[in-house]
Amino acid sequence: MITVLFALLQIGGVPDLATIDRLPLAQAVDRILRSKGHGPIIAVEKAEPWHPSVPGQAARDYVEAPVALPRGCPRRRWRAQFMPARYQTSVDPSVASDAAILLTVEEMREVVVTNAATCPAEGYVDIASRVDAAAAIGALVHFQKVLAQQVEVEIACDDHTGTGFCRDSAAIRRELKLLRPMEITGGGSAVTLMFLGKRQLTLVSLDMAKPERVQVKNIIPPAS
Repeated sequence: MITVLFALLQIGGVPDLATIDRLPLAQAVDRILRSKGHGPIIAVEKAEPWHPSVPGQAARDYVEAPVALPRGCPRRRWRAQFMPARYQTSVDPSVASDAAILLTVEEMREVVVTNAATCPAEGYVDIASRVDAAAAIGALVHFQKVLAQQVEVEIACDDHTGTGFCRDSAAIRRELKLLRPMEITGGGSAVTLMFLGKRQLTLVSLDMAKPERVQVKNIIPPAS
């Protein structure tokens, strides 16, 4: 992920959420993303703020149109974080302290696997900044083939949860089919698919230079 801090120094020129939410999408995009090299924005969605427990925070995702590749689609979303003016020292003091003022805009990338001629609206998986979009799609396609037993692989499994996750290959595949990847990290030919279950974090490491090997690690994530 690439985080870009806005220099909030223009008196009266910093976007506030109440104003932005009232604007047509095209005008809102111009206010929020005017300095960004973004593609066509087709939707805006409410998103999770940095610290939900702090009153007055909010976030919006400005979602670009996806691009069709042979086996899937990548797209970008731009997450705008809004923070009450009372927490921002660079905001004009005349601005109401509870006004949610734009603080940062973060570029996020995601991909989805599809065989359809058009890109779907849902089902996308976040990818880290060092992960190539086409490589991420290839890893997801390979992972689906592993689950469907369409390719022969050697699965090395390490379970730290005591749940029997790694009992045998059939059990591993059965458990993985119940999970949805939340993020793809890594870089180059080696990537890791991250799955967050109700009580465990599962990591599936794939190296497309050695597609016959799959490493699975199942752990209990540390308390946040």
